[in-house]
Formats: sequence, structure tokens, C-alpha cells
Amino acid sequence: MAEDVELLLDRETFARYVLKNEITGKEHPRTSGILYISLTQLSQEKSTAGELAQFLLGRIKDIDSEVVNSIANSFGASFGEFKSDKEVSGMLSVLERGIEEGVIRGREEGREEGREEGRDEGVVLGAAKILELIKKGLTPEDAFRLINQGQHEIAEAK
Repeated sequence: MAEDVELLLDRETFARYVLKNEITGKEHPRTSGILYISLTQLSQEKSTAGELAQFLLGRIKDIDSEVVNSIANSFGASFGEFKSDKEVSGMLSVLERGIEEGVIRGREEGREEGREEGRDEGVVLGAAKILELIKKGLTPEDAFRLINQGQHEIAEAK
């Protein structure tokens, strides 16, 4: 575990929970259970396991232990194969997904801002057109009706 969960670890580096029958309390016949390891605590140890924990947490680049170096190389090779898999190469990374979501959100916000600006501009142009028609002799009601019906061009020709 990259973060210590007190409920599971109880301030220990290792915590193993064994499966048991809930009613009788009898342990599972095979060796089975869940082992939690605090990588943060283990990484503080000056040992191969500590160095491995540091590697798994991404805290070191230069690895001294041959064993840990071998594991790191194996991780790199496995990850390379994983990335080259056809299905995986089509998937987006978390960063790429975040960027794509940001672009989509930005477009939506831009469209909404454009609609608002368009409405505001439409109100101003509509009011100006009504005023123009009133100056040409139409009543405010007739000017509004013509603008509302999109027939102001006809009225302008008169």
C-alpha cells in the first residue's frame, strides 16, 4: 500500500489477515489470506526490501540492489508489452483523458458564452430595428409584431 491505512495496518509494516469461517471461527484449510504491506514504512528500511519499496513508490531512480534492478527491468519490459497491446494503445492515459475532458468542457463553455453574446446582440439589434420602424411611422405594437414575425424587411421597403 502506498498510503498507510491505520484500520488495516494498525501501525505495523506488515499485517496478514487469514480467512476464517464466520460462524465457527475455523481457519481456511489452505494457506490463504490477505497481506497488507506499508510501502511507506518499508521504504525507510536500509535493505533490499526497503529499496524495492522506494522503487514501487517512485522515490528512487538509481537502484543499488541487483535484485531490485532486475525487478525494475521486469516492470519496464512488462509495461512496454502492455502499452504495445492493441487494445491498450487505443486507450487514453489519465492525462490524455483529462486534457480531452478539458477541451470538451471548454468548447461547451465557449458555445454557451457565444449563445449568451448572440442573445444580447439580438436584443440590441431587435430594439434598434423596432425604434427604426417606429421612426418610419409604425406603432410600437406593429413594429414589434413585424420584427417578431421576421417581416421587418417588408416594412422597410414600404
